[in-house]
Amino acid sequence: MDSKMILNNGNLKATPQRIKILSLLGDYGHLTIERIYSELKKDTPTISLSTVYSNIESLSEKNIVKEVPISRQKEAYELNSGAHAHHVCRQCGKITDIEIDSAKLGESVKFREEAKIDSVDIIFNGVCNNCHKRVKK
Repeated sequence: MDSKMILNNGNLKATPQRIKILSLLGDYGHLTIERIYSELKKDTPTISLSTVYSNIESLSEKNIVKEVPISRQKEAYELNSGAHAHHVCRQCGKITDIEIDSAKLGESVKFREEAKIDSVDIIFNGVCNNCHKRVKK
């Protein structure tokens, strides 16, 4: 992933903060604003939380990153990588991407009334493999 190219394609200036945010999301997958802020502070101690919020907002407006809507948790953000679902571990809170066939999913949805879908968020809740293995021991 070339962060500068992604930002240029989104008509956003390639600032060090934005490049680092994209790099963090590329490395970790799903992060809260607080975790992004904490990671950025390691290299840039003078960065403010409001700077992180404003950069996430700009990246979201350009569909470069998107919010992962997980109930009863702080919002997490990820790189916008196309259609996929999420699994959330109820024990450790880990969020994992799940591939879906959006064409088949769209064909299987039946509406009672005509509607236009802009986006779909599918969340599977359960226990991740690591937590499941710990419980089994």
